[in-house]
Amino acid sequence: MLNAQLLLYTLLAQAPANEQVVAIALSIHGEAYIQPPEIPIYTSLVPLQEIREGSVIRIESNSMVVFKIDGNIIRLFGPTTIKVEEIGNEKGINLIDGRIYGNFKKPFRLKTNRVSAVIRGTKVSVIKRGQEIWKVIKGTIDVEGMGPLEEGKQLNLEKGGVEKLVLDSIDLLNLALDARGQDTVPPEIKIEKADITNSKAYSFRVLTEPGAVVKFQGRRYTVDSTGQIVLKTTLKREFNYLTLTATDSAGNMSRAGFLVKLDTVPPRIDIPLRSGLYSKIPRTAIPVEGDPGAIVRVGNGGQREVPPSGYLQEVVSLNPGENTVRIQGIDEAGNSTQKKIKLIFDNTIPSIAVISPTDTLTSERSITLRLKVMDDRLKGVVVNGKVAPVKNGTVTKTFQLKEGPNTFEIYAVDSAGNITATRIRVVRDTRPPLEKKELTVDTYQNITGRVKPGSLVFINGNPVPVSPDGEFSHRVRLHRGKNVVIIRVVDMAGNETVEKRIIEVP
Repeated sequence: MLNAQLLLYTLLAQAPANEQVVAIALSIHGEAYIQPPEIPIYTSLVPLQEIREGSVIRIESNSMVVFKIDGNIIRLFGPTTIKVEEIGNEKGINLIDGRIYGNFKKPFRLKTNRVSAVIRGTKVSVIKRGQEIWKVIKGTIDVEGMGPLEEGKQLNLEKGGVEKLVLDSIDLLNLALDARGQDTVPPEIKIEKADITNSKAYSFRVLTEPGAVVKFQGRRYTVDSTGQIVLKTTLKREFNYLTLTATDSAGNMSRAGFLVKLDTVPPRIDIPLRSGLYSKIPRTAIPVEGDPGAIVRVGNGGQREVPPSGYLQEVVSLNPGENTVRIQGIDEAGNSTQKKIKLIFDNTIPSIAVISPTDTLTSERSITLRLKVMDDRLKGVVVNGKVAPVKNGTVTKTFQLKEGPNTFEIYAVDSAGNITATRIRVVRDTRPPLEKKELTVDTYQNITGRVKPGSLVFINGNPVPVSPDGEFSHRVRLHRGKNVVIIRVVDMAGNETVEKRIIEVP
């Protein structure tokens, strides 16, 4: 091996001075060999050795080589074979077989026999063994003929597509080697959590550095390339203080803690209304009493937070007939209380039909009022300020009449408060239709008189015309001796007067 190394140095010394030095081997662990372009054999690779363009490097199994190329750090894990060359106008490496990891700060080109990509300021891991996978751990690379491959993604050429990045043990080792000796900043910990819950089974999301180790309740968890992990625990008391630590690959540690409240008591929700109430307006306000801060949902409407007063009103739209309105209260922990109330929307007024009396003028002492009232939700009927009994939708009630006009005010009201009103006027008239002083019989066979307007007059059974103001005149045929004249008058109220007169003719 010493002879080969001596031969290498001798040949390098004889190499043309204009040959470009591309890379420097910083460290070697295990066995690695180099074949410079001017030497047709592999010779041992040693630390701090300069690598020229066109060199082929082979790293054996269980070996690692660290290169520095123009400020970029590259690690090779055996078995791997590469060729150092200029690709296009940029320094680069052709990965013939194996795997390569690079922490690139300056432009660099990496290629295989299938893919060529330009790398600028990023961390890339490439595996070309069995299957070819390009992993972008940090930053973005430009893949020739394909476009940018973004951070957190990997290109799997065997499957022919872009996948979510998956870090293996060697990737995590490289990240740790990058961080060691350079990273003194503890990993940042962000926690996505709920401060209050109604479930004893509690989970929360932790965001920190990829590859960091999180310790929580005596267990260790390794964070993947996404930098986030979901932790689970069981809450045992009303207030629970949870703590965790995160340690990055450089050994820096951060600690975080937070308080979680376990609340399993449903919120108080009360409706100070009796179920089954009637309404005659289509939009009705429903009062709700509850715990301040709870979210209340009424019907199919929106949701509102209960104010500090513990009282709110929510307007709901009602459909004709019976409506079931559901009210839900949800507190901050997610506990829920359900209530419901029935409201009946009715804006149809009752109908009143008068069956009797059919006449508005009578001589009777009383009348029997008969009404037909129709309404599915009839509450009652009031006649002249007094409740009238209703049976099967019919009102039958007898009233005494006073002389002269008698007025009956009738109201029907349903349970929603819809009201119908009607009025009946009945006149009681018991005065005789014919006053004797108004009757004149002369000897010239004329009979005249005055009666109530609208009355019927009969003389000796014969109808006699009556003027609109109640006057009548009728000539009768008399004979010598005694003549009997009978005058009969009937008014519109049914009152009847019969007057008998005897007229003697000499």
